[in-house]
Amino acid sequence: YHTEERVSTFRCVFNFTEMPFDAQQCHLTLLMPFASLGTAHDLVPAEVSIQRGPNGQGAAVVENVENPEWRIGTTEEWTGTVVDVSRELYNRQYTLRAARWAFPLERKSRSMVMNFVFPGIMFYFISWLGLWIDPQAVPARAAIG
Repeated sequence: YHTEERVSTFRCVFNFTEMPFDAQQCHLTLLMPFASLGTAHDLVPAEVSIQRGPNGQGAAVVENVENPEWRIGTTEEWTGTVVDVSRELYNRQYTLRAARWAFPLERKSRSMVMNFVFPGIMFYFISWLGLWIDPQAVPARAAIG
């Protein structure tokens, strides 16, 4: 008999109204599948927080967690809560405890502008430039297009 349980979820409801200058609030949820079934109830405490070291930083200190398009909030910006999640396990519905962290995810606008907006503007101006070239000058029209 084989069973498989998803123990974490990453959810980010995106709001694109201010794109490319948007910031999202994302959630990372870690389940303790058997914590509410009586086997390991103490694994999820009543409160969840990121443990800070003596210098005030998180246990795994990583500076500037980002890629060319996104910046992930620092550990000081993360907030943790304990939630109850309903899941089907062994063909029965169970309410399981989970640790959920909320953190900001900010878009770095330069990446979107350089990859989408700037090329679109360049294509527009190059095609507009083609209107000023004599239609009989085929090599000149081909050189810009």
